[in-house]
Amino acid sequence: MANVNFWHNLGNSLAKLGSGMTQTAMTSIALRNSTNCCGGSIFGMSGGCFGGRMGFGMPSMYNPMSNPLGIGVFSPTSMTNTMNTQYGNALAYQWGYQLAQQAKMNSLASAQQQTLLQSQQLNQQRTDNDYAGNIDENQDTTQGSEFNKAINAMVDEEGNAIEGKSYTISNPTGKEKYKSDLSELGKSYLADIDKSAGNADGEITADEFINYEMKNGLSSKADAAQKLQAMQAGQIAFSKLDQNGDNKLDWKEMAAAMATFDTDSTGKAEKDLDGKITSQDYEAWSTNMVNQSSNIFDTAVRKNYNQLFGKEKTEQE
Repeated sequence: MANVNFWHNLGNSLAKLGSGMTQTAMTSIALRNSTNCCGGSIFGMSGGCFGGRMGFGMPSMYNPMSNPLGIGVFSPTSMTNTMNTQYGNALAYQWGYQLAQQAKMNSLASAQQQTLLQSQQLNQQRTDNDYAGNIDENQDTTQGSEFNKAINAMVDEEGNAIEGKSYTISNPTGKEKYKSDLSELGKSYLADIDKSAGNADGEITADEFINYEMKNGLSSKADAAQKLQAMQAGQIAFSKLDQNGDNKLDWKEMAAAMATFDTDSTGKAEKDLDGKITSQDYEAWSTNMVNQSSNIFDTAVRKNYNQLFGKEKTEQE
């Protein structure tokens, strides 16, 4: 985050520079126009003597009775030069301050655009992993359905973690056992999506995934705006889960996502892939999963895919 003092100091500097310029300009032009209300404008003003505005929306100074900064009424008296200097200082400072604020907003917007670009670049750099295959029509859905209920119970309606909630994928008895249990869970979960919110053809599309998420995770009282937001979130999540970009979610990709939920979100590597998904970790990772401007989930899910099923290849390799 930018240092606030920097923008304040920039405003002060511009104010000091502008005050001298404004004093001269205002004395020679503005006061003359107070008795002869016509002519051109300074600081990019337009609109003649009355009603003209600067780029920042300030009232015109050409109106002899105009006093937007509350420094007194302009009239050709002995106090005019003093008031004009005060007016010029205040105007220049405000001008400088608003320029600095605009620069600050531009800087923040640039940073946000850069983050979004990085995320989009990662999403576009799809892996070249082979499709893991359709879900068997006889695949049991019990485990997948229970998993879905468990993770929905981990967070409240606002998506905040509920203390003490967790789901055990596998007891930590070795990598191969963990991989086997996780793969079976991924298949069961996709089968539940396919049979309860899809066409039971063994393939999981974005529409089926989104329908399943809205059916199981969205309140029946949700309004149109909330439904639209849920659909958008579902689309973002699917695009992050579908690592190879074939528009189908396979069980290896799903298993990698579940392993990501089982990754400690606080960065304590010793707790990664211990077979237990906590509500705190689920909240953190699911939030990143639907955040289009973040690539935190994208990076983690690819890493876990590599650990489970071998090093991925990208389209650029």
